[in-house]
Amino acid sequence: MNGAAGELRLHVGGAGEFTIAQAATMLKNITTGVNHNGLMAGATFGLDTTNATTVQDLSIHIADSQGPGGGGVTIKKCGAGTLKLSGSNTYTGPTTVKQGTLSFTNARGLGDKTEVSVADGAMLALNFKGEMHISKLILDGKLQPAGTY
Repeated sequence: MNGAAGELRLHVGGAGEFTIAQAATMLKNITTGVNHNGLMAGATFGLDTTNATTVQDLSIHIADSQGPGGGGVTIKKCGAGTLKLSGSNTYTGPTTVKQGTLSFTNARGLGDKTEVSVADGAMLALNFKGEMHISKLILDGKLQPAGTY
C-alpha cells in the first residue's frame, strides 16, 4: 500500500472463522511489530461477528502501534452479534460500531482520547460500575457532547 493505512477485517466466532484468541494474538503482534509489516498509524483493525455463536471477548490490552510509522489504531466492530472488550486499553484511534453490539466491562476499556462512533441500529454497551470518559461521541452521524458516561 506504499505507506497508506488500510483496514484489516477478520471474521470471528463462526464455523471456519478465526477464533477470538487468534484475532487477539494477531492484533497484539501487529501493533507491536509495525517495523515488520504491522499496523500503521490510522490503520483499522475490524472484527466481524456476524456468524459468531457466542459473545466474543477480546480480553487483551489494546495499545497503539509502536515504532516508525506507528500511532493511533482504529478498532471497528462489524456484523451482528456482540464483541466484548474486557481489557484495560490505551489505544488512541477511533472506535467504530457499524453493526451489532460493542460491550465494555470496565471503565478503562477505551483510552481517554479515543472517539466513538455508533451507527444507527448498532449499540455501545457499558457493562460496569463507574464512569468512562469519551472525548467525542457520534450517534447515528450526530455529534454528542464529549463527557463522562
